[in-house]
Amino acid sequence: MGNFNQAPILKSKGEKNRENGLKYAVRTHYLEMALFNIFTGKEGAQLKLILFLTGNSDKGNFAVPEATVMKRCGMSETTYKNARKKLVEKGLIIHNPSTNGQQGEIIVDYDAIYKCAKEIIDNTPVSDIDDTPSKSDNTPSGDIEYTYNNINNTINSNNQNPNIISERNPRVKDDFIDENGNFIF
Repeated sequence: MGNFNQAPILKSKGEKNRENGLKYAVRTHYLEMALFNIFTGKEGAQLKLILFLTGNSDKGNFAVPEATVMKRCGMSETTYKNARKKLVEKGLIIHNPSTNGQQGEIIVDYDAIYKCAKEIIDNTPVSDIDDTPSKSDNTPSGDIEYTYNNINNTINSNNQNPNIISERNPRVKDDFIDENGNFIF
């Protein structure tokens, strides 16, 4: 388990809900947790789309044009259609395209989202900190003297960029210790 005392406090600056003519998307923390467990790093477009849809879906009181979805999600038409297709294949949304003059619809299947997330969480092995062997790498304090190239009086660097200049007056071990033998930070 992590140490929650080390987690940063979440604060805000400025007004969250600014008047700009746009409504704000709302979803629960549990729903966000479910979504973040479903999608991997290579499924960013699907995650963007499902976040938009879950934040804006309701009982069918309004319609959102594809152009608006693409603009708000920062997607091209091809990316949007591929992401929508993948969400349909996963069973997270139901897409009924418009036919014969009837308006199409996209239905967010929350039951499927929670079920999918629960299956992923249930099938993910959990390890406790007691199960994980500890490993510590200690660097001998004498190595600090050999960090520098003493011939050129520069720091050794693997950087291939010739525009980066190394420090000309590097610190040596004595720069970090005062006259009483205490480390200087």
